[in-house]
Amino acid sequence: NQVNVWSVGGNGVPQRARALAIPGITTVSDVAVSPDGRLLVVTAEGGIAPGLYLFDRVAPLDPQLVSYTRVATGLHTGEVKEVGGRTYVFAARNPPGPAMLIYDVTEVGL
Repeated sequence: NQVNVWSVGGNGVPQRARALAIPGITTVSDVAVSPDGRLLVVTAEGGIAPGLYLFDRVAPLDPQLVSYTRVATGLHTGEVKEVGGRTYVFAARNPPGPAMLIYDVTEVGL
């Protein structure tokens, strides 16, 4: 239920800067950064708060939650793409009722 945030120093060796815990979930499914580098996107499953989590990257080593969308069955896969100048998350909802869900996140956190 956490995302490790890494820092790459001058020597090129990654070091874990912090663990970003996401309460209320059991599994982090996918982690991505938006094409403009502004958002950290996390899809999550299990627990009482599965869904889509968006964190700002104003301070890259200390991402802050800016948006959460609950999806009762959880999101298994999430991809972030820019299409026509807008930023979207394409995510797969878990069964029962699997589906592809599309979220426009262009203006989140602005």
